[in-house]
Amino acid sequence: MRILSVILALLSVLASPLQARTVVATTSMLADAARQLLPADSRVAALMGPGVDPHSYQPTRRDIQRLASADLVLINGVHLEGRMDAAFERLREGGRRLWVAAEALDSEQLICL
Repeated sequence: MRILSVILALLSVLASPLQARTVVATTSMLADAARQLLPADSRVAALMGPGVDPHSYQPTRRDIQRLASADLVLINGVHLEGRMDAAFERLREGGRRLWVAAEALDSEQLICL
């Protein structure tokens, strides 16, 4: 049920009138979901590939540039990408659209260890 909630929330964001043509997701899982939901001509990229630990991932200068040029940035949230929080804050301050998957869930649905 949690996955369905996130997918439906993501779909509502991607289907908005300001449709994202260039999407950068922090993880491959979010990028895969966006690829399934967006039109075929949309460009979707993931910063981290399979097997990369998002908790310890340190964004490169190129990663920051990719995030800053995206129409939409997809983030897992709940501090999964903890080392990227400062970068996300700068993106928000610059007016970049960020979507946080964890915010699509009720707090009761989150499993925090």
